[in-house]
Amino acid sequence: MGDFNFDPKNRHVTSYNKRKLDLILDLEACNLFDNTQLVYDITTNTPHNTWFKNNSQIASRIDMIWCSEQLSTNLIEHNLIHTELYGYDQLLISSTYTTNFFNFKNRVKLRQ
Repeated sequence: MGDFNFDPKNRHVTSYNKRKLDLILDLEACNLFDNTQLVYDITTNTPHNTWFKNNSQIASRIDMIWCSEQLSTNLIEHNLIHTELYGYDQLLISSTYTTNFFNFKNRVKLRQ
């Protein structure tokens, strides 16, 4: 999850975005999924942008939450939220899962 400052639809390699593009490609190669793409139909007309340049028509989807295929089956809600706290130029992204990430007993069993 994070502020990638990279639009995943921009696959043109430049010196500025090569490392960011490599990261996105690595996430995809590991069979991880971008939650926004799982939940929303992303098109030119509905890009579900997360960043907006003030007083401009410039916008892109630079913030993402990625998850595994197994975790994606537990995704129950994913939202792009306008908030006063982050209202300056970005949306808050929220994903809710049915999985208990903090079940430490299960984690201890896996390590044995």
